[in-house]
Amino acid sequence: MTMTTTSSITSTAATSGSSFTQAAGGQLGKDTFLKLLAAQLQHQNPLNPTDDQQFLAQMAQMSEVEQVTNMAKGQQEITRSQQMTEAVSLIGRSVTWLDANGSHSAVVESVQAGSNGPTVTAGGQPGLSPADLVEVR
Repeated sequence: MTMTTTSSITSTAATSGSSFTQAAGGQLGKDTFLKLLAAQLQHQNPLNPTDDQQFLAQMAQMSEVEQVTNMAKGQQEITRSQQMTEAVSLIGRSVTWLDANGSHSAVVESVQAGSNGPTVTAGGQPGLSPADLVEVR
């Protein structure tokens, strides 16, 4: 698919009431890619259809995009699991952290799973990021 074809598909789809959104960072996501491909097939010229080899190449690219997306999601899950395991290993250990009020030391009492990664509670102080700890004993 050439850049010209993509532009014409986007403008044709936009005028027909379909909308395509971009993923974070301005990159097209897999859902948008599928919508563009469907729009291309729907709006192609019947007298000059898409070349079979080009269509197969696009489908192979979509398969690759899907697999890379799945691998990225799997890697994120592994990373979250490792972070949680490392945070849980802090329970019962004495830690030191710095904040606006100075240096504090306490024993880690619990670990919570947060949207930005695990946090620990030490000395009654919840929400401490393991990255903010300066010493573990």
